[in-house]
Amino acid sequence: MTEQKVHEVNGHIESTYSKATDMWTPLKFVTSPYVHIHGMASGLNYGQQALEGFKAFRMPGSPSDIALFRPDRNAMRFQHSVEVTRPSLGLYPPVEFTFRVFVVPTGVYYGTEPLNALILDDFDRAAPKGVGHAKVGANYAPVMRWSERARTGGFGITLHLDSARREHVDEFGTCAFIGVRSHEGADHVTLVFADSPCVIDSITSDSLQHIARHYGWKVEKRPVQYTELPTLDEVLGAGTSVALVPIRSITRRRTTGQLPASQRVLVDAEFKTISYLPDEQHNGGPVYLRLLARLRAIQMGKVQGEFGWRFMVREEDQDVDGGMITSCERCDRLE
Repeated sequence: MTEQKVHEVNGHIESTYSKATDMWTPLKFVTSPYVHIHGMASGLNYGQQALEGFKAFRMPGSPSDIALFRPDRNAMRFQHSVEVTRPSLGLYPPVEFTFRVFVVPTGVYYGTEPLNALILDDFDRAAPKGVGHAKVGANYAPVMRWSERARTGGFGITLHLDSARREHVDEFGTCAFIGVRSHEGADHVTLVFADSPCVIDSITSDSLQHIARHYGWKVEKRPVQYTELPTLDEVLGAGTSVALVPIRSITRRRTTGQLPASQRVLVDAEFKTISYLPDEQHNGGPVYLRLLARLRAIQMGKVQGEFGWRFMVREEDQDVDGGMITSCERCDRLE
């Protein structure tokens, strides 16, 4: 496995909630990248932990301001669960939670080169009526083994179908699924967003739905059948870390699932592959390019931002023990 680079940080913010007091402790800046945690914490032993992430962008101008992108939606999603720190080896709900914030420089996870996707039939990412809709640790650790196997086979990303029948698309291993129909021309685009109770509520996907409607495009959020995949003109992955990534092809083992005849489908002795972009193409299709350009323009403050998604960071709140925290307010109207 390729060694992953770790971005060192000066420290992090912490606050702890206690059920006994029904209060959060004052925010505190901890001058260390490490966390202090009991060895018998439920978060370590039973995976009672949650994570969330969003991005901040420097705005145009000098000195440049910093804006957060839709942190209110991330806060709503984060309420699914909390990180548990109370030491306990009993299987019962926790009574103490610790909230931590780390800030690191980042870009886009995959870049803009189209990816080959592999459908996993030997592993279920999320069970029906499980916690696949939440960003909890248990949803990430098990899939890493399979993602690495896919990479060694030449697949940059994995795609998961529903665990019950394997007939509908859930999501990619790292981001949401978006299908594009655009064969009738640029003015008749339909975006199909996979809807499933087992997937994470993608804020980037939601943002693209708003952008698409603003363009006058048709938006469908519904279950997407596996057999529909050859009818799509483009396939995209959307998420906070990846932004928007084009999918070159989707491959599945030949012994599983049937596909209708299509010029996009290539069948060999082992696999069935649906192709969307030729091997010599090193960027996405026209819908991908237009969506990504608009999303980036909004995030980086290059357009006014009619959706009210940017929150400006201001150095006005000093109520942090050991450091400084900044407060946020909407900045779209201040440009």
